[in-house]
Amino acid sequence: MAAFSVAKRMRWSLSATAREAVAVSANMSSNERENVTGRGMAVAGLKSVYHTLIRWQSGLPMAYIKVLEPGSAKGRLKTIYDRVAGPKGQVDHVLQIHSLRPHTLEGHMCLYKSVLHDTRNQLPGWYLESIGVLVSRLNHCDYCDRHHSQGLRRLLRREKLDFEAYDEALSLESPGQPFTQREQAGLAYARKLTQTPGANKQADIDVLRDRGFSDGQILELNQVASYFAYANRTVTGLGVAVDGEQLGLSPADADDEGAWRHA
Repeated sequence: MAAFSVAKRMRWSLSATAREAVAVSANMSSNERENVTGRGMAVAGLKSVYHTLIRWQSGLPMAYIKVLEPGSAKGRLKTIYDRVAGPKGQVDHVLQIHSLRPHTLEGHMCLYKSVLHDTRNQLPGWYLESIGVLVSRLNHCDYCDRHHSQGLRRLLRREKLDFEAYDEALSLESPGQPFTQREQAGLAYARKLTQTPGANKQADIDVLRDRGFSDGQILELNQVASYFAYANRTVTGLGVAVDGEQLGLSPADADDEGAWRHA
């Protein structure tokens, strides 16, 4: 039985038992079946099964673990999804991947908002995004690279700066102009922290101070690079894919730590 036919039947019969949901997916491989079923799956979860079957039939990538999509979210998870949702209710897949442990989604958003989108940071938002794009490329995280490259494009446009020039520089072994020498020093610190985290010494901080970074700004550099190390590994380690998403959405820059809605 074709997966599409299975999904179509489930669309009109979401009251079927979990055992029946497993039975109609019997033609799938064991790995595919594990993505959409589980021992004793509750009937309330069949809508999530249906959406997963549709994605599988359409050839769209699926995460390596079960994900509760916005249409299936309830309780605490639904509340968080409503807080972070963007246009047309989009909840980025990097956030949906936390669905089985909503408290980790809250932790992710608190960290993300504070290091990238808080007006109390002193370094320019476009420069912090540049650090994120660099780290994501070093970690071979296409998802974060694509999303935050779009965010960087938007921020540079506001400053009337040339995105293409900055983007090209971030792909080099040692990014040069149009980044200033001070900015290049920050990028070099982020590169070293990403590639050889155990090799950083006091001398690396002294270089940043000599280039005019305050200790608070050095902390900002460190936290952005460290956040992207976390986000990149969340994405690549759990199979988060960018398919179907509007790229580059983000919370507003504000000192309101609870302002999570994406736009």
